[in-house]
Amino acid sequence: MINFLSKIFKRISGSNAQASETLMPYSKLEKTIIDIETEYQEMLINSKDKDEIEKLNKDKELDIIAVKQLWNEKAITSVGHHLKIMGYDLVEDGADIAIKLMISGYNEIETASYISLISMALDVKKDLDVERMFMINAHAVELLKILKQYKDVGLMRKSIWENDTRAMFNIATPSEHAEEWVDKVLSDEMIKGKILAKSRINYKSIGK
Repeated sequence: MINFLSKIFKRISGSNAQASETLMPYSKLEKTIIDIETEYQEMLINSKDKDEIEKLNKDKELDIIAVKQLWNEKAITSVGHHLKIMGYDLVEDGADIAIKLMISGYNEIETASYISLISMALDVKKDLDVERMFMINAHAVELLKILKQYKDVGLMRKSIWENDTRAMFNIATPSEHAEEWVDKVLSDEMIKGKILAKSRINYKSIGK
C-alpha cells in the first residue's frame, strides 16, 4: 500500500520548515484532502476483500484527520510566531480564532494583525489612563512599522493592511473618537467576550 500520509506530511511541512515561512493556504489543504480521497478511492476500487476495504476506509479517515491536525498546529505556531514579533502572546481563544480566520482565507500574518488589533482595542477599553494610553500608542507606532514591512514585501494584502492600520491608529491615538473606534473594532460577534492574545509589554505606569 502506498504510504500516502508520509508524502502529504512532507509536502505540508517540508524538511526545513520554519515558523516564519508562509504556510500552505487552507484552499491548498482542501486540494490535498481531495488527493487523499482520490488515492484511497483507487485502492478501494482494486480491493476485493471486505476487511481490507474496511481498513482502507478507516485509514483514509485517520489520514485526513492527521493532515488537518498538522495544518492546524502549524497555523497556530506560525500565527504565534508573528504575534510575538508584533508584541503579543497568543492564548487559547486566539488560537481558535486564528484557525477560523485562516480557513476563511487570511494568511498567518493577516491573522496575527487582526488578533493584534483586537487585543490592542481591548487594552484601550480596559483603561483610558493617560500614561497607559501613551505606552499603548508607542506600541502601536512600532506595530504599524512592522505591518508596513509585511505589506511592502507582499505578505499582507493591501486592503487588509489599510483596514487594520487605520483602525489601529485610531484606537491607539488619544482623541474624542478613540472610544468609538474601539467599539467598532470590538463589534465583531466572533470575538465577543474573548481574549485572543496578551501584550508582551507591561502598560502599567511605573510605581502603580
